[in-house]
Amino acid sequence: MINKELIKQYKNCEDTVIRYEKQLSELQEQFDVENSSIINQIKTHKEDMVDHKEQLKEQGLVEYKETGSKQLTGGLSIAVSKTYDYEDSEAIEWARKNMPVAILEKLNTKMFKAHIKDNKLDFVKYEEMIKAQFPKELKLDE
Repeated sequence: MINKELIKQYKNCEDTVIRYEKQLSELQEQFDVENSSIINQIKTHKEDMVDHKEQLKEQGLVEYKETGSKQLTGGLSIAVSKTYDYEDSEAIEWARKNMPVAILEKLNTKMFKAHIKDNKLDFVKYEEMIKAQFPKELKLDE
């Protein structure tokens, strides 16, 4: 049987949290108003940092193309990687002949679970999971 006193305690905690969150929100709004100048300066400088970072990356690429050096001024560096473009069907066909271990068999678990929901299979262990669900708003029936 559900303990009504425990429901009351829960509701009391919930009400307290709502009250404190409202107070905190009001304090945050007041803080933002009182410190709007600093907050705006931070925002402006962060935007400038994004612009400067992009410019430094562009300059780094130019320097790399001119010198070939991957280690640049200020600790900036160049990473070189390769990309590959191919048709999956051609790659699969090649792998089947030349590298069969690269071909993976993967079970479509969604389809399989839909099937075993209504069809018993010997190797599948069927277990019912039971759990209590909490409502969006807990009510105390008095």
